Amino acid sequence: KLYVNNVLESSKPMTLNTPSATPLTIWSFNALPYRFAGSLDDIRVYNVSFTDNQVDSLYRLGGWPVPMLGEYAAGANTVLLLHMNEASGSNVSDVSGYLNNGTALSGATITNQGRFGNARLYDGTANAQLQVPKSPSILFGNGDFTAELWVNTVSTAATQRLLFHYSGLGTNQWTLNLGFGAPAGVLEFDGL
Repeated sequence: KLYVNNVLESSKPMTLNTPSATPLTIWSFNALPYRFAGSLDDIRVYNVSFTDNQVDSLYRLGGWPVPMLGEYAAGANTVLLLHMNEASGSNVSDVSGYLNNGTALSGATITNQGRFGNARLYDGTANAQLQVPKSPSILFGNGDFTAELWVNTVSTAATQRLLFHYSGLGTNQWTLNLGFGAPAGVLEFDGL
């Protein structure tokens, strides 16, 4: 299921490929036109599939309609939580308890225009990416999971990949795209 601002946008059953041996990439893809330009913040991945009520609770916890006073805390099923609040450097700390720390490459710089303070600003180049090394905690195989993030895009005119977990076998394990296989500006989840 794909929700945008607490509204169910699409739902389809899918079977994902076997676990990946490559990192989870938060990025602007190395080939045009899939490069993301904009800011990403508060990236969360859970090892369970949320129900509609859980999605609604998470959305309301995030400050809608009343602004939230602080960052999200990791819950029992949180396997990746990147607040992106680092003041400098390329390291991005995972506070889920699983230590799935990321490394930002040169095109993913720090900005103070995030959901809660800082975020990573992606400039739309091939190097604008953040990689989280492979880890058993984020290799879901064909199991259930939930991914959630805050996105502020510069443009919705082109296809842009936001999250991408590649199987290394010529197919995607799963991706979260902005306008890929859908009209520009529409979020789409795809498992191939």
